[in-house]
Amino acid sequence: MEGWAWLALIGGGVLAGAINAVAGGGSLVALPLLIFLGLPETVANATNRLAVFANAITSAAGYHQAGRVPWRTVRLLLLPTLLGSAAGAWAAARISDEAFRPVVAVVLLLVGGMLVLRPSRWLEPRADARPLPPAAEAAIFFAVGFYGGFIQAGIGFFLVAATVRVAGLDLIRANGAKVVLVLALTLVAFAVFLAAGEIRWAEGLVLAVGNGIGGYLGARSAVRWGAAWIRWVMVVTVIASALELLGVFRAIGRLLGI
Repeated sequence: MEGWAWLALIGGGVLAGAINAVAGGGSLVALPLLIFLGLPETVANATNRLAVFANAITSAAGYHQAGRVPWRTVRLLLLPTLLGSAAGAWAAARISDEAFRPVVAVVLLLVGGMLVLRPSRWLEPRADARPLPPAAEAAIFFAVGFYGGFIQAGIGFFLVAATVRVAGLDLIRANGAKVVLVLALTLVAFAVFLAAGEIRWAEGLVLAVGNGIGGYLGARSAVRWGAAWIRWVMVVTVIASALELLGVFRAIGRLLGI
């Protein structure tokens, strides 16, 4: 890549890290950025896991030190989540770039729409909460793990929603469980992608550095200015990225003769 592309990668990593620190979902920015910088879609999906893994380590350590990780629940949910992640990463490593591009675009639009609608009801415990059968709970977390292994983007929201609505945790402990499960499922997915030879180390490490910087700056800005501004930056970025991946901007350009 040229010099400007490395700068864009650092800048995108900073933005993704800030989003992760404030709200979660930094992969919704990092993944399309890697694609726009020339990485094949499946390679970008694999390479992004380096930054996610680095961020998950620090987040999990912080929650553990604060005593906010419900380890008993995590141990129960870990196996189905990891099996799902391995299956999802295996599927992602074998899909073609042509097939994967519209998948990324659709995921970006769906999660971007969820950000606009503020689906807070999915993050509140059910009033009629009853324990699900173990097999049903395992199936749900296998599915969430599969999604995380396949594409990662937005996995934090789905894990928090599942641990609140299915496992019955409060929001604080759900976030503690989330960061540990993200760390574990990302490690499994990373191993699958590494074995498939789809990791671009230089780009991934630069993105990880930017992610670390952005996480620090994002935490500070959230304290000083609040988090609302970054939500709307994220919404605009995600929707624009999805439209580009779907070829909407190129089609408009052809119509206008640009």
